[in-house]
Amino acid sequence: MTAAVPYLTSEIRSRKVLEWKAQLQKSARVRTRIPFNIVRSALLWVDPINCFTHAQGSAYLPSSPVVMEGSLALMEAFLRAGRPVIIAAHCHSGDPGLFSMFYRTHIACGTFNAQVHASVPTAPLARVIRKQTYDSFHNTELTDILTQNNCDQVMICGVLTHLCVESTARGAFSRGIIPFVVMDATCTRSEALHLASLISMSDACAVPLTLEEALLHVP
Repeated sequence: MTAAVPYLTSEIRSRKVLEWKAQLQKSARVRTRIPFNIVRSALLWVDPINCFTHAQGSAYLPSSPVVMEGSLALMEAFLRAGRPVIIAAHCHSGDPGLFSMFYRTHIACGTFNAQVHASVPTAPLARVIRKQTYDSFHNTELTDILTQNNCDQVMICGVLTHLCVESTARGAFSRGIIPFVVMDATCTRSEALHLASLISMSDACAVPLTLEEALLHVP
């Protein structure tokens, strides 16, 4: 597996966002006419766990500090607006299934890798749900939580763009929930994977937003 590279930093974030938006306009059918409505939305923060976001994590992403900073800003904005914040955290408590075939190791529940990063506030401010695959909706209480809070939209941030973020966006779409993906509050192992996933989601199932645009939508 190719080592993760730091393709997104605070110094180049503005330039990268402009480049990605230009690529999306060129390569995808971006749905700019679908409005975001905070009173019908929740924030879904995917996998802010040590495995990916802590320097000692086994699959640390060098671009994750920028994503963590942006995601925390989104969390604060949603909490100020009185809207739900849900953290989907990946781990396996038993047989990891196909993950044991596709990966040399897996994220075991109760380990350092599986812990939500210490910088992320959890209960009572945010609801943490445990997932065992890429899609945060699969065999979790996420759909029920969104239904109880009258959400037919969800704003998604976190990691990894091409795995759990994209699978979750497609899972939302399949359930009639409009996903808005914050392109510079997500990251993965490389810019190529990140951009390919943004293009795929924007063309098929999600509305892309920059962090700046997302924060403007939240009072």
